[in-house]
Amino acid sequence: MAWLKKHGPPEHIILTNRLHSRHSAKLVAAFRCTVWANRKGLLHLAPALKARPFDHGDTLPSGIRAVEIGVLCPDESAVVIPRARAAAVADGVVRRGNGPLTFVSDPLLVDDPGDAPGVKRGLKAAYLKLANQPWDHLLMAHGSPWVSDGREALSAWARG
Repeated sequence: MAWLKKHGPPEHIILTNRLHSRHSAKLVAAFRCTVWANRKGLLHLAPALKARPFDHGDTLPSGIRAVEIGVLCPDESAVVIPRARAAAVADGVVRRGNGPLTFVSDPLLVDDPGDAPGVKRGLKAAYLKLANQPWDHLLMAHGSPWVSDGREALSAWARG
């Protein structure tokens, strides 16, 4: 909060899935920013957030584009942030330290271990579509960002 007060408050919070609303209420209360969430996940959010809906394919504030992932949950999205030359993803792919891209462990990825192979195939297919868009840096909800050639790294990983 102190960093945001010093460097400038956020105007918008764009959720890549409903589970990522954790600290949004504090930010909304402190800065009166607008929360944006995929329409398919709105019913799962606290009404106090007054989240505005978006659909896959929509252009959000600052030209940010919503991209469908939709494998782990119906509202799972990626966003392409043109001004930052970046894409941000929810929970399907992670990176530990400077290591390779990977999936989270199967128990965190799926409820039924038998579903893991199909879910992983679905995620990789969705990420290949994301990699067809113009961006350079990959931002993940969990793990270290992939700076510079993130699109190429995601594409290579999804093909593997």
